[in-house]
Amino acid sequence: MKALLNTEIGIVVNNADFKPVDDEGNKQYPITYNNSTYLPVRAVSEALKVPIEYDGTNNRVLIGGSGSSTATSGTSASFQRPKHLPSDFPLPADAKKIELVEDAVGSNKSVNFTLQTKESLKDLIKTYNEYLKKRGYDHTVDSSTDNTINISATKSQESTVIEGKIIDAEAGITEYTITWSAV
Repeated sequence: MKALLNTEIGIVVNNADFKPVDDEGNKQYPITYNNSTYLPVRAVSEALKVPIEYDGTNNRVLIGGSGSSTATSGTSASFQRPKHLPSDFPLPADAKKIELVEDAVGSNKSVNFTLQTKESLKDLIKTYNEYLKKRGYDHTVDSSTDNTINISATKSQESTVIEGKIIDAEAGITEYTITWSAV
């Protein structure tokens, strides 16, 4: 098998140059084989702010969660992306689920999701405002401060509220809740 470690190809993620690295900061490069280019999945998931795990029991990579979630409560180190949250809704790569409640009746879906992250509050606020704008939310109110995130947005049949605060400034931990619903 002949594959090319493609050091010449550039990668752009959300209009910004992206240079994949491993956990130790070593550069990683795409591989080109049979006219297909393969990217390092962990580095790409972190760039896209989508959680990733390896499920050794079933020998599979889980990108964005396992796809099966149930209402849970209490601190949990494991992460499952909420099933009813839009698949492109950005969540930090280091998201730690604190509480998740989901409901779906017919076409009505809702998610109430509390999580913790070490991602900077400033980056979270920017990411969510950009996402809501991209998704076409026509009424967005951002009353976030240096220590809190507080964004609410609506569009025809969806609403989103994101609110929380820095709970440990020394460790850089923010806890926030996402409430999303669609009819």
